[in-house]
Amino acid sequence: MAGSAPLPFTLYPLPEGTSLSAHFASGQDRCGIYVLTREDGSQYVGQAVDIVRRCADHVRRAGHAPGERILAVHFAPAPKADLDQLEQRVVTFHEDLEAKLRNKLLTGNPVGDSPLNATFDEAEQLAFLADAEDLASVDPVAATRPPRGVAMKPGSARLLARADAGIVLDVLAVYLLHALPAPVATEGKFWHLSAPMRLAGSGLRVLARLTVQNVETLYVLEDPVQGVYATLNLAPRPVLPSGYGAQETDHYSSNGPMQQARLYPEVVLESLTGDPVFRTSARRAAVGLMRKGPSMKASSHDRGLADAVYARITAAIKEHS
Repeated sequence: MAGSAPLPFTLYPLPEGTSLSAHFASGQDRCGIYVLTREDGSQYVGQAVDIVRRCADHVRRAGHAPGERILAVHFAPAPKADLDQLEQRVVTFHEDLEAKLRNKLLTGNPVGDSPLNATFDEAEQLAFLADAEDLASVDPVAATRPPRGVAMKPGSARLLARADAGIVLDVLAVYLLHALPAPVATEGKFWHLSAPMRLAGSGLRVLARLTVQNVETLYVLEDPVQGVYATLNLAPRPVLPSGYGAQETDHYSSNGPMQQARLYPEVVLESLTGDPVFRTSARRAAVGLMRKGPSMKASSHDRGLADAVYARITAAIKEHS
């Protein structure tokens, strides 16, 4: 691996019939980041608490199918607490090199079994991230639900009383429809919606907020000068075109770097419905966060506000049917 790699990797050849354990002495650190190279030239980036055991799992699953055999493993020890961020850095490094990554669609996301798989299995996640977008084919059962008839929280009621409530609901609806996997099935568990309607720094007012796992992936703000706009936190790859003015942020340190874009509502609507690069970045952020597990703030979810957003989605689907 090139010397400019983000970690000091060591190459371990893996001739057929051998085990990685032959390269590791007793007590040697086995926790870290690894890159597998297969016979077909593809690579796989992952993290492991015990690389010997993890590699044995990969070898067993690969079997002897043509192109599947694992030829070598690059491994760099790393602290368990840093694995998520380091894995993302290594993935980004390989993407920049345009490597043939096996786990390209799920790169940067927690690997292996995930709580999300029980709700939205990995094959469905991959199909969602492949982004064969067609609004006319959206399954209304997966994307909409009837109103629950739950009273809105006070902040949401104040939001809907505003003259510009419609555009805020449209931003939330388009994000649910185009950026979140199986929104109905994951609602209130992996993501939640709220309308704080409170003043933040510099005179900004937070009108609405959508949180996936524990990261605010979308919030709508009101600026005394700029008016209403939305801030989106997106996956670091694919990189957005420069016209979006996206900036890298490390604010959500537990998740690693993200792209942050501040856009007017009409740009958000156009981007999520018409720009596959933007939509993919939004989807990869959402799926990656969901794979980490349920949100710790589910009690903040306002199902009454969600009713209003789903009604917006239903209207959009009917309009395109």
